[in-house]
Amino acid sequence: MLETELRKTKEFLEKMIDSTVDGIVAADIRGMVILFNPGAERVFGYSADEVVGKLPVWKLYAEGVPQQIMRMLRDGRHGGVGRLEETRREIVTKAGELVPVNMTASIIYEDDVEVATVGIFSDLRERIRIEQRLLKAQEDLEHSEKNALVAQLAGTAAHELNQPLTSIMGYAQLVARQLEGEAAGARAVDIILREAERMAEIVRKIGRITQFETKEYVGSASIIDLDKSAPAPPQFGAPIEKSAEAVPEPMPIEDTRPNPTGSASEAGSPVVQAPVVDESSRRTMKVSRLVVEQGEEVSTQKRTLKIPRLDKDGNPIR
Repeated sequence: MLETELRKTKEFLEKMIDSTVDGIVAADIRGMVILFNPGAERVFGYSADEVVGKLPVWKLYAEGVPQQIMRMLRDGRHGGVGRLEETRREIVTKAGELVPVNMTASIIYEDDVEVATVGIFSDLRERIRIEQRLLKAQEDLEHSEKNALVAQLAGTAAHELNQPLTSIMGYAQLVARQLEGEAAGARAVDIILREAERMAEIVRKIGRITQFETKEYVGSASIIDLDKSAPAPPQFGAPIEKSAEAVPEPMPIEDTRPNPTGSASEAGSPVVQAPVVDESSRRTMKVSRLVVEQGEEVSTQKRTLKIPRLDKDGNPIR
């Protein structure tokens, strides 16, 4: 009867050891492996037949780790004498790969004499991969939220700055008309217009910000890199996304007038801010930086554009 109970207990313990997900490895007092369950086979990459009675347990660890574990088991500060609470270590697989694991260990005694050691190992590779994916997802979310906030602030700033800037440029053009014949004053107004246009270009870039990129400024300070944070406007020949709210970007204009260094007011012609008509596509584009005479032709990097004459209401004369 006792023999039957012992056999049943032995079979139960063997099934429990074999069915556990974690790796269980036991070694005798000489350090030779005497137990290697299926969980250990999955973690270490060996079969039990390759290990039991054939492989010393220290082969399963990086150099110096077995000695460190035995010292921790015996000094009593890591769960008591003969016990090691969960600790993180690296084991060595059959392929030579270092694998992070959580492990616990204990010494088996008979009459206060050490006869064996046993270790239980939990593979951390999948857990670490999940943690890394979660961390990356969190970083991506924070970056996306930061980009959205920066884009909202940039859009607000561009809108609020654009209105007073438009007024400045409009009044500067009005002053330029009133200073016809006064070269010094006209040049000063031209400078005001050029600098205002520089500001307008910065405002346009701010309005195009869609992501958050910084550059070094002074000392440890950093500022938003407008060139990297604001995508470039579409160029001629590139596909244009159609949108009811889309507003074309200003076209780069090459000054082809006979007196390119002088102002239009110096030439004695009326100064206007005119729309540019692209004859190839019949599109009318707003060009805020172009101040030319009515009926004048100017060249872009790609083609020649004609500035139409305007009637008293500012409409092109057909």
